[in-house]
Amino acid sequence: MAIKEKTGVRTERHLTDDFSSDLEYNMFKEDGNIKWYLKPVSVVPLLFFVLGPVGLPPFYKSPKFSKALKPVLTLVVIVYKSCLIFASLQIAKEL
Repeated sequence: MAIKEKTGVRTERHLTDDFSSDLEYNMFKEDGNIKWYLKPVSVVPLLFFVLGPVGLPPFYKSPKFSKALKPVLTLVVIVYKSCLIFASLQIAKEL
């Protein structure tokens, strides 16, 4: 399978080659900048107000968060969402 590289040179790659590094680079960079959905300004509201645990994959893929902060914030999100679920169940029982 022929693929055009960034240099404009066509190279041959087999379907069994690992493209994960290329995909990862393209996900993080868009004209030299981090894409909007990986920026902390976008990820934190997604974690707490919109998606909860579903927002963890963009959070873990974001290069802007440190390795030490990721597990801590993951626990905070899990506890926060658990409290919201518990409160919702309590309200549902009262109805």
